[in-house]
This record gives sequence, C-alpha cells and structure tokens, in this order.
Amino acid sequence: MVVFTAGGIFNYYAVDEVSGRLEKSHSPVGTTYPDSVCVSERGIFFARDDGLWLFDGVSSQKLSVPVDPTWSSGPWRGAYSNQYGFFTNGTVAFSFRWTGEGIEWSTA
Repeated sequence: MVVFTAGGIFNYYAVDEVSGRLEKSHSPVGTTYPDSVCVSERGIFFARDDGLWLFDGVSSQKLSVPVDPTWSSGPWRGAYSNQYGFFTNGTVAFSFRWTGEGIEWSTA
C-alpha cells in the first residue's frame, strides 16, 4: 500500500495479519490533493500546485514541465485509463497520452 502525505510518500509493508511497517520513499514530494492520485500501469500519478508527478514505487519525477507555464494551484482531481490521463482544478484542465516517444499534452 502507498500512503501520500503533504511531506512525502510512504510505502506500507504488511509484516503479518495484524502489523506492518511504514517506510518513507525516496520521493522528494507528496501531495495535498488525494483526489489527484491515479494508479496506472506506469506508476502512480499525482498532482501538486507545482505540476503533475509520477511515483514509481521508489521515487517521483515531475512530468508536467512542458505545460508548467499554464499550470495553477489546486484543488486538483485526476483520472487515468488506458494510457490517457485527465487532471483539472475546476479552472484549468490538462489531458495527456503516453506514446512511444513520451507524453503528448493538451489543454482543455
């Protein structure tokens, strides 16, 4: 299980049926927008006020650099299915598609 907080991302590992351990990942960021967290075949997408990020189970990388000039603060919500993602804060919306060469962005 993965736990997102404002200060980081934690992985929870079950030890047995009643206990487990929580370990901080190497992700430099977390999120305050739980509705933006979307599981995909590539990792877990999440939005922050500074952009869209992807968590791979160990660390996170920022994906939204191409659209950063038009990104704005939240509250962000997201959805992802079959290589297509959509994120909005109610004012601004972004969609993207994974391709063999990377990500194709569009603004809605």
